[in-house]
Amino acid sequence: MPQTAYSRLAVIALWLVAALPGAAQHACKDSAHAWERPWCVLASDPHQALENALPHWLRLSGEYRARAEGYTAQDFTPGNDSGHLPSRLHLELTLHPESNWSAVVGMSDARVFYKAGGLSTNYEDTTALWLAYAQLGRPGSSLLAVRAGRQELALGAQRLIGTDDWDNVSRSFDGLHATLHTTVLNADLFAAAVVVPRVMGMDRAIAGNDLYGAYITSARLPLPHDWGEVHVEPYWLWRTAPASLDPELTAFPGAHLNERTGGLRISNRQSSGWQFGLEAARQWGTVNSSALATSMDHERIGYGWSTPLRPELEVEHNFASGGAESGKVVTFDPLYPSPHDQYGQVDALGLRNLDQIRTRLILHPWQRLQLSAEGAQDWVANALDGVYGPLGQLVIAPPSGGANSRKLGWELDGAVSLRFTRWLKLEGGFGHLFCGPYLKQTSPGNGYDEGYVQWVYAF
Repeated sequence: MPQTAYSRLAVIALWLVAALPGAAQHACKDSAHAWERPWCVLASDPHQALENALPHWLRLSGEYRARAEGYTAQDFTPGNDSGHLPSRLHLELTLHPESNWSAVVGMSDARVFYKAGGLSTNYEDTTALWLAYAQLGRPGSSLLAVRAGRQELALGAQRLIGTDDWDNVSRSFDGLHATLHTTVLNADLFAAAVVVPRVMGMDRAIAGNDLYGAYITSARLPLPHDWGEVHVEPYWLWRTAPASLDPELTAFPGAHLNERTGGLRISNRQSSGWQFGLEAARQWGTVNSSALATSMDHERIGYGWSTPLRPELEVEHNFASGGAESGKVVTFDPLYPSPHDQYGQVDALGLRNLDQIRTRLILHPWQRLQLSAEGAQDWVANALDGVYGPLGQLVIAPPSGGANSRKLGWELDGAVSLRFTRWLKLEGGFGHLFCGPYLKQTSPGNGYDEGYVQWVYAF
């Protein structure tokens, strides 16, 4: 990407920050030193400033994120290294002249600088229509709310349906989404098609690549207070895809897909005491003429202490089926996940042919500071199948007759998050995946490193 493009985007982002009118500028105009004023604007509440400057029926919000990231030995291959600078600007304009209806338009500009190996739609999508929908009612408060147009979908822990916000180009869908809210449950019903980003040209959905679903979230269960806020979430999903779909957009390239997913998630929410999460899903249907029979499950147990540093310790298990059977497809399809840090900080593995045990320690030395360290032991679920990336893409093909061992390797990660204000935070992380027998047999066997530093400003 030319240096001039980077300069233009930086100027736009700085202008948006510095030009926040109203309260922010008024609070900072009397700063004693000129060098204090930019930081004063950043420290001032941008939401209040924009509310003061705009009529009550119009709201402008957004986010600018800049990241420096790099990796070595991607795909476990020596020399496959890169260091690059992805940045993304989201702008969202909400029109709500009446309390029971609204319209939203969101623009996104995602760019990457110094990226080796050419452009990718995970990194680059300039001046894109990210959101464009009309909404009747308010989800979570109205008995019925209906949203039509280009929108985000995020269900549960986003293991199967999510925004993939960590990628420089996040995910949205074209479709219809209805939410029913009662004192007993919330029910989300939707018919949608994922929007395919394009480096050149307009982003659009592809005919026949459709997703239908129902996701139900129970009200808080009447359990003892020590259990926290417990919810039960059953769901059903149906995806169809044509055989002509680009291989990057489907878990089963070159195949007509008619896939159904049924699942259940149970979890609790509390900052201290026992914490747990359970999720299981089964898939059935057809891939061309082959029957589909796959599964996944996730189990997590943890405990948080109300002591100095407020430590939290978690242990979890993740499993997704894989294998090779004549006339049957048994490799799980992760659909449209938000995979970052679900199966490791380095995002080398996804929810396909995976068997993983993971532990995590989280510390809060300060209210605005969080530190985390984690380790994972990874296996393939079936040695006859390959290794898959975070979005379900095949990364390492299995050897003929299968590998001699299921053991992929082990991973060590660390991360830090420092929130200066509600709208400004700095984050960083680093991880290393050590290759085990499976990877040493099926790839060059180099360990994989990935690290990042990023700042996020939301207004």
